Amino acid sequence: MSNGSSKIYQPTQMACLHYHPSRNAVTWPIQPAKKSGEVQIFDTIELKNKILIPAHDNPLAALSFNHQGTMLASASEKGTVIRVHSVDDGQCLYEFRRGYARCVDIYSLSFSTDSLFLAASSSTETVHIFKLDQTKDDQSAASMVPNQSSWSSYLGRALVQSSTYISSHVSDMLHQWRSFATCRLPFKQLKNVCAIRTIDKIPRVLVVSAEGYLYIYDLDINEGGDCTLVKQHRLEDSESPFYRDSSSHGAPPNSFPNEPQASDRMS
Repeated sequence: MSNGSSKIYQPTQMACLHYHPSRNAVTWPIQPAKKSGEVQIFDTIELKNKILIPAHDNPLAALSFNHQGTMLASASEKGTVIRVHSVDDGQCLYEFRRGYARCVDIYSLSFSTDSLFLAASSSTETVHIFKLDQTKDDQSAASMVPNQSSWSSYLGRALVQSSTYISSHVSDMLHQWRSFATCRLPFKQLKNVCAIRTIDKIPRVLVVSAEGYLYIYDLDINEGGDCTLVKQHRLEDSESPFYRDSSSHGAPPNSFPNEPQASDRMS
């Protein structure tokens, strides 16, 4: 068995398993009356409940461990906020906002192997990639800027100070981070799973749809922004991989028989 996490889906239950030489854990939602967004972490080495995390106010829709087994990402059925908690003490380390306007079904959460990025796919046509060290980078950059009486710095201080007086909902939104990068899928309302992997030393976002297609996007880990669709594979026919240019999402893919097979090396 390789290190990583797996999900088990049942008609009325969801669980997330993780195997690591020094960290073995199982998580599952605690949903009395289908109202709870709590997560129970069970230590499979000590064979006992480890910690109960109040992750969300609504029933959970997706769970995923990072590769090292130190963090757990979760999303509720509402689908607007994604949280990352520490497996050791349950502390909320990061809170990301997928969007403001609409509730969606989160289909998949996946960390990069270095735990610096988190991808989330849903029932929309957009895959969101969040940068986990973004808050630390922004705080470090802010500490290097000298004090100045500019309108921007004044507005920033005013927002922080006023957050104690405004509603908790608005205050939470001020402290939630938006996506670092996005992938535009050529479909929506279609079940899919996503992952962030390195192929030939290049960071990629992989999305597999229920129709049997693998979409591969380029990920700029420095600038973020819109990810470019660089390849598309028809998984049902590994001998004839398909490729599609990012500008031709609506057209049938073109076949290049001399290109690498669908089993490109991944790390």
